[in-house]
Amino acid sequence: MKARASGLLLGLLLLFGGASIAAAEDADKGAVLRTRAALFASQGLCDEALIVLERARSLAPQDAAAALLEGQCLFQAKRYAEAVVSLEDAVRLDPSSGEAALFLGMAQYHVGESDAAAETLERAEELLPDNAQASLYRGLALLDQAQHEEAAARLNRASTIDPSNVEPVASYYAALAYQSTGRTQEADAALRRVSELAPGTEWDRQAQAALAGGGAARSYQLRRWLVLRAGLSYDSNVALVGNDVARPDFVSGEADGRGEWAVEAGTEVFRNEKWGVGVLADYYGNAYFRETDFSQAFVRAGVWVDRLFGDSTVARLQPLFGASFYGYEDYLRFYGVLAEVFQDWGVAGSGTFFARYAYNDFLYPVLGSTSQLRSIRNRDGHDVRSGYDHAYPVTSSTTLEGGPFFRYYDAKGSEWDYAGGGLWLGVVQQLPWKLLGELSGSYAYDKYADPSTFLLPGEKIQDREDNVWTVHASLERPVFWDRLVATARWTYLNDDSNTDVFDYDRHIAGLYLSVAFGD
Repeated sequence: MKARASGLLLGLLLLFGGASIAAAEDADKGAVLRTRAALFASQGLCDEALIVLERARSLAPQDAAAALLEGQCLFQAKRYAEAVVSLEDAVRLDPSSGEAALFLGMAQYHVGESDAAAETLERAEELLPDNAQASLYRGLALLDQAQHEEAAARLNRASTIDPSNVEPVASYYAALAYQSTGRTQEADAALRRVSELAPGTEWDRQAQAALAGGGAARSYQLRRWLVLRAGLSYDSNVALVGNDVARPDFVSGEADGRGEWAVEAGTEVFRNEKWGVGVLADYYGNAYFRETDFSQAFVRAGVWVDRLFGDSTVARLQPLFGASFYGYEDYLRFYGVLAEVFQDWGVAGSGTFFARYAYNDFLYPVLGSTSQLRSIRNRDGHDVRSGYDHAYPVTSSTTLEGGPFFRYYDAKGSEWDYAGGGLWLGVVQQLPWKLLGELSGSYAYDKYADPSTFLLPGEKIQDREDNVWTVHASLERPVFWDRLVATARWTYLNDDSNTDVFDYDRHIAGLYLSVAFGD
């Protein structure tokens, strides 16, 4: 029996050992055939390569490189549906291959599977962040999905990475994306770039026809939009009571809930190749459940004038007027102007330089026991702010934002004179299930010219200094349709002041729904 069992065991070992040796030999043969096929492909003989690859893949079905080469040859032969099958195998066998994801996404796009292509090409961009083809095809897929802003961004990025490989295709389709969003100045610039890059070609003729027919500026409607928002929130410090300050008698509690609502509308009234003019208005209101004296309303209106310089720089001048009300009573009027320069830095992202001036006219009665004290506390004055914001796309789904800012206030009363500045940083992240997350924080130091007159008994007299910290987090997602967005938002403010009355912190957390209309 023992001899018989030993013989059986030996037979099984020989059987499985022989199978393993045979499998290894087949894999080696497959690798040799794949190398021969790669040589054919490098000489432009993809038909011959495909014959060899059929045998190679039958011998080594787990060879990711053979699956990729087969898919590339089928793609080159424009046999896109067959290429998808082979390239899906290549991606499955080697998920870390950016080249396999790229060719699969391109093949999916050519067979009309735009949704799948956009998702696959997003992965390709993550694996191949400097590949112009990945950005080009993802832009084309997004254009098919009517995601025009993102499509234009990807197509422009492709052109910046490697214009010799993707132009004039990238600029032509970027023009279509811009036209669909009403950004006709950028669309016309892209069409002119097509003609410069490919003179005498069909691309040139199509671009010239669009420009000769009036270009995007006269072929498409002027931009207009309307945004409505409403929600509920919780405020931990309604009256901004200092951390070591007793609550005022007229405030029943530091925390309260509130309802919020807002409306924003605007429209362009004129646009040509270089200039654009528009008008806008917005309104924000809230109502506290108990502390109605702190309910607020804010309205703003203005015009803007845009001037395009080159293909990537827009300057804007925007006169503004606004009014604010607390507890349904006049609180503030301001009159000012905002100047901005928007700059597209290509693969380095985009930036905005801004400078804002406003004259603030506070309408509430100034408290004080003497006319001299009331004069010192007069807050009316000149408000100047400036800074630079930069958005840098780290990957196709992650953007870093931030920049320095500066501010200066010159009031009629010395109580409010200060100069300061700081820095803010943030990240915007596209998440699964169509979620968009944002997290940002800022720090500012404000140095006041004089001590505050709002001192508690026994408090040390010293020039006021504030260290202001803020944290902001939000999560949003479209619901039911793309124009309706649900948002959860939390903001934390900590004014770390050496003056007790102004040393406070505050949490605001809320849930909101917004709906946007426009073209």
